[in-house]
Amino acid sequence: MPTAAETMERLIGYVRAELRDFPDTNESGKVENVDDMIRLQLLATLDEVNETEPLSSYALTDFPKKRVLILGAKHKLMGSEAVRIARQLMRGASVGYEPKYQAFSAEVEKAKRAYFAELTALKQRAHHDVFFNAWVTAGSDYDTE
Repeated sequence: MPTAAETMERLIGYVRAELRDFPDTNESGKVENVDDMIRLQLLATLDEVNETEPLSSYALTDFPKKRVLILGAKHKLMGSEAVRIARQLMRGASVGYEPKYQAFSAEVEKAKRAYFAELTALKQRAHHDVFFNAWVTAGSDYDTE
């Protein structure tokens, strides 16, 4: 089983791939999101998942669906970038920003919906499993054994 550090590094790579954030694909020739920011958003997503009902205590190494973490971090990183762009617009740096901001905002919303759909599915499955296991443990008349 991979360590937490190995899992984190792998997840950072997945988030970077999801964002297409590679030096050879960016105009600047550098990555746009530093590893520490991606790491922070992955941990924020992990906390958010654990604090969403039904409560859980997942760690990076035993998280049941890594896609939820990846989409959560992507959504949070894109949201941060949208705030940065909005701040530029409020300061009057509007040249070329408006059309890009509208398109980017639509992508941020799409990422948000994808994340919350995956989170909801994960939590519904966990909720189902809790009740199903309790039902079977109680000795239901519908046991198939």
